[in-house]
Amino acid sequence: MFCPKCQSEYSGGQSECPECNIGLVDGLPPEDRLNNARFVHLMTASDGIGANLAKSVLEEHGICCSITENLNDFLPGAFAGTLAAKPLSCPVAIQVLSSELEEARRLLKTVGGFEFEE
Repeated sequence: MFCPKCQSEYSGGQSECPECNIGLVDGLPPEDRLNNARFVHLMTASDGIGANLAKSVLEEHGICCSITENLNDFLPGAFAGTLAAKPLSCPVAIQVLSSELEEARRLLKTVGGFEFEE
């Protein structure tokens, strides 16, 4: 039996962790695949619509991804980061786990309509 909080292992019929006062479980969940994961650049979509479409396709196939708008690159000084000054179309970076990069490229090429920087 294991404590889900401190991950200590107990035997001898205990049902609660004496340190955490939490009920013990039969096993710990598998290590989260995002622990120590490294995200890498997959592509830059021309706008949020294209980025969200790519993200939906990737997530539907179990590929972990992240999208990021960097408005500071497209807006001057004081307007950067303010919603009121946000342009209608702004490039959006899409990142995936480094271990899933090639699969993500293959998948989006199969779907079509997505362009990758070389």
